[in-house]
Amino acid sequence: MKRVIIPTDFSLAAINAAIFAFDLYKNKKVEFYLVHAYQIPYTMPEIVPVGGEMIQQELKTTLNKEVDKLKQFTKYSKLSIKPILKFGNPGVCISELVKELKADSVVLGTTGASNLKDVFFESSAFDIVEAVECPAWVIPIEARFESLRNLMFAADFIAMQNKNVLAPLVDLATDRNSFVQILNVYDTENDGDIEQEGITFFKTLQQNKIDHGYKLIHQKESVEDTLLDYVKQNETDLLILVKRHYGFIKSLFHHSVTRGMTFHADAPILVLHDNE
Repeated sequence: MKRVIIPTDFSLAAINAAIFAFDLYKNKKVEFYLVHAYQIPYTMPEIVPVGGEMIQQELKTTLNKEVDKLKQFTKYSKLSIKPILKFGNPGVCISELVKELKADSVVLGTTGASNLKDVFFESSAFDIVEAVECPAWVIPIEARFESLRNLMFAADFIAMQNKNVLAPLVDLATDRNSFVQILNVYDTENDGDIEQEGITFFKTLQQNKIDHGYKLIHQKESVEDTLLDYVKQNETDLLILVKRHYGFIKSLFHHSVTRGMTFHADAPILVLHDNE
């Protein structure tokens, strides 16, 4: 039985992420956990500050209604969806819950923040991705579940600390009969060593008979722009990144670049965690 956590802020983006998760795991036995984390002071949608007990009761009611809303779809009516209300920082709460439940993944939505009012939720989403130690799916509000046949794995070619870090990628590619495009963005004219180090990354795919390719592209204005341009110009159903325990995708992405990707990428993103 798999356990999947779906953080929610009751937005359309969160609902879209939940639907994506349901479709993603439709052929698996799964317990879904719809989780809302809140802090004091809390402002309800009507922009009226309320007290602690009232907040808790209102949020429990809202969370239960959210589960009922999702189960109104006939194909989701029999799913196991458990509401969980947590008090505290969203990143900390979700991270602790991942450990407590031994969750297999977290699936969260983003709006593609284009204005200041959305930045808070986007920041919370990024904090959750950075905090959890399980695969995290980041689903833009416009994304819909597709075949996931074309996967792009952005590699930095640093040796993996966790030998099982690519297991979710391998399982996904095997289940969906996917093609995996290994992509490396570099900013040096000498690419010989990079290609040699890259061999290690796709040996796992070869051993599992997963169709794959390798692409080395030169950085343009920034790593972010180069990668996102490639995603837009090439058919990509999912972008896969690796978060290092000591830094988010060291040598390929830095903290602010990845935050930008979380805000603006059109394709869903799967973040794998290479924990020592």
